[in-house]
Amino acid sequence: LRLSKSDVTILITGESGTGKELVARAIHLLSSRANNPFIKVNSAALPTNLLESELFGFEKGAFTGAWQQKPGKFKLAHQGSLLLDEIGEVPLPLQAKLLQVLEDNELSALGSTTTTKIDVRVFAVTNASLTRMVSEGSFRSDLYYRLNVVRVHLPPMRERKEDIRALTDHLLEKYATRYGREKATLKETTLELFHQYSWPGNIRELENIIQSIVVLRNEETFWEKLKNQSPPTAEQGRVGYGRTASSSTAFTSSSPGRCSLKELCKEAARKAETS
Repeated sequence: LRLSKSDVTILITGESGTGKELVARAIHLLSSRANNPFIKVNSAALPTNLLESELFGFEKGAFTGAWQQKPGKFKLAHQGSLLLDEIGEVPLPLQAKLLQVLEDNELSALGSTTTTKIDVRVFAVTNASLTRMVSEGSFRSDLYYRLNVVRVHLPPMRERKEDIRALTDHLLEKYATRYGREKATLKETTLELFHQYSWPGNIRELENIIQSIVVLRNEETFWEKLKNQSPPTAEQGRVGYGRTASSSTAFTSSSPGRCSLKELCKEAARKAETS
């Protein structure tokens, strides 16, 4: 809430699927800019030349194919917010221009001889370690410090198991409303499996599973997924911060006081048959 009361640039970090964009949108909606645009740019989805024109816009005739003027995302987000997704993917030559825009609050479109003042709040989002990239020379240190005014780090699901029940309840209600279904109540066995699972796909994976359960009305599909899923390799388990999924596997089957995955699935099937 305190972050929504200011216009400081926010760097949001965390693994893929942890809800970084949702946090940015929530802060925007709680701020005085809520009624103005929230514009997103995926830095990894565009080549350098297109990313520059996408961010800053271009004048008619600026390059071959520029048949008419096009405003950039910064201009479209004027008096609103701009989310720079995968900021670590911005090429070094473009980082200098981005820094200048953030410092001066003004930009010059491609092919233009004038500058335009802008009023934009910036959210920079990444699942990469920018500090490592700075030390390697692939990310400008001055841009990093300009973006890192306030940093919000979102931990992965395997480190916030206490949130699973609340998230599950919210998602069950969300998709029941979307698909016009009665809200489902999951079996305790399924919730136990949810807590055993390490969620390599984080909240995005949980959301997809809940969506499937709501549509199919079949929790057993999740049990089958667990039985059939092979543990990820060390390379597959590696994430942006150089860590791997717990024990490099998708499940913690040997924790003290916990049943093995095989036993859990058998118990889930038994309870389903007797219920």
